[in-house]
Amino acid sequence: VPTFRGGMGGEPQVTSATVPGSGGITLTPGRIDAEGGTVQLQIFDPLLAPDAPTSATLVLDVSTKPLISLVWIGTITIVIGIFMAIFLRRKDISTIPVEG
Repeated sequence: VPTFRGGMGGEPQVTSATVPGSGGITLTPGRIDAEGGTVQLQIFDPLLAPDAPTSATLVLDVSTKPLISLVWIGTITIVIGIFMAIFLRRKDISTIPVEG
């Protein structure tokens, strides 16, 4: 009987079961969906040739955003406005006479 024991703080313990008279075929529980009430059962046959290794693949989704320039123009305008406000404020403050 294949078993699956999961603990709160550790890795689950999976025990395989060998099918008698099958030449070494083993059954192992895979994914368990408690909400759906399904269990994936993996079957391993030692007499079958292993799958050929597959090459690694990378999928990239490249897109252009043509209106992003408006965001950059707005950002630059805000930064220039902040610098102008600071400069004009300092100029106004420097014109206030200091009585002493």
